[in-house]
Amino acid sequence: MKKYLNKIKLFLSRNRLSLILMRIMQELRITDHDINLSYAQEGEDLILASYLLRQKHRGFYVDIGANHPKKFSNSYLYYLHGWQGIAIDPWPEAKELFARYRPDDIFINCGVANKDADLDYYCFKSSLMNTFSAEDAKSLESDPDEGCRLIEKKQIKVRKLKDILDEQRGFIAGRQIDFMSIDVEGGEMAVLESNDWSRYRPSFIAIEIHSFDLSRTNEFLVHNYLAEKGYELIAKTLLTAIYKYNPVDRSYFDERIRKIPDFPKEGILFYDVTTLFEDAAAFKLVIDRMAERYAGQKIDKIIGIDARGFLLASTLAYKLDAGISVVRKKGKLPFKTIGASYEKEYGPDIIEMHEDTIKPGETVVITDDLLATGGTIMAAVDLVERLGGKIAGIEFLVNLSFLPGYEKLKTRGYRANFLVGYDNEKV
Repeated sequence: MKKYLNKIKLFLSRNRLSLILMRIMQELRITDHDINLSYAQEGEDLILASYLLRQKHRGFYVDIGANHPKKFSNSYLYYLHGWQGIAIDPWPEAKELFARYRPDDIFINCGVANKDADLDYYCFKSSLMNTFSAEDAKSLESDPDEGCRLIEKKQIKVRKLKDILDEQRGFIAGRQIDFMSIDVEGGEMAVLESNDWSRYRPSFIAIEIHSFDLSRTNEFLVHNYLAEKGYELIAKTLLTAIYKYNPVDRSYFDERIRKIPDFPKEGILFYDVTTLFEDAAAFKLVIDRMAERYAGQKIDKIIGIDARGFLLASTLAYKLDAGISVVRKKGKLPFKTIGASYEKEYGPDIIEMHEDTIKPGETVVITDDLLATGGTIMAAVDLVERLGGKIAGIEFLVNLSFLPGYEKLKTRGYRANFLVGYDNEKV
């Protein structure tokens, strides 16, 4: 009897009536009430369901790297519940499968990248192995598994995500994207960078991040990028990280930063973070957000840059059980120092650190209130590197993205983390 019941369950799980019929079986006590169907590889759809299906009867999704309408699908469970969405995948055979099994969805047959191009696409016996990466394809071919047998190589078009979604404005029709699933075998950053986040910001993101380690989250570009966009990591399976957009944080911080025009001179908009520091709850949230990135890591020192960086460094050091080192203007430190010069708008300046404040090999985090042209932080990075410190992260309250500081750090191999970003000098 059990064998036949298992066959019935398997059949039901492959058909659109499965949810209704499974409930009937549960009511008849043929099967357990606690059973929940999952079509995802690791139950990602059920993790999202604990947030989404309890709150919304109908919703909308975007599934990038969808591959198959049912197998290992993060969105099929929602389709069965009457949701709609856009599925995107470069595998040519997927178009017919989606037309057959998910006719209410829009399927786009292309890849997603941060620039339009025609790229080589490697198709394997198991479509789950398909990839644009020649390196990955070569590695898979050496695998004896039958599913890793290369079938063909094709030229496939890749496009920017924002352009794809713009073309489907009529279908989206102002609906909020409740979740976005991204499974693109190493191309995650290209997908994220090709989106227009001001127009298409999903409430949840389920994204595959290879070798993602919760003890070193700040070392992963995808995690840092999503954190900068206001997303919070809420769950993780072996392969997939799930993020929730927290729209309160950025506006919450922004509202507590006073903007003062024409200070310290005409034409300059000054971002006064002391008003944020005065708010006990806001200041605590600042430190908590910064500390989250280093959970599980051994941080030896927090470096505070003169002067508001001292306030951040001291509280963050307490939170992370670390020591404090300071970067000061020339002539302010009493012991032997090393210095680094940098250019300011009115001429060169010098910052210094004690020569023994960091021991070679110590892991440090650098903090300051605001990233603008990048002169001070680049000089501080130079000092830390000369002392033999290993920089685990660089933390700011504010990033002025219309100035070059962020890009300067990026070219040096470092990524700045910040809580609030401004792309112009409007009050």
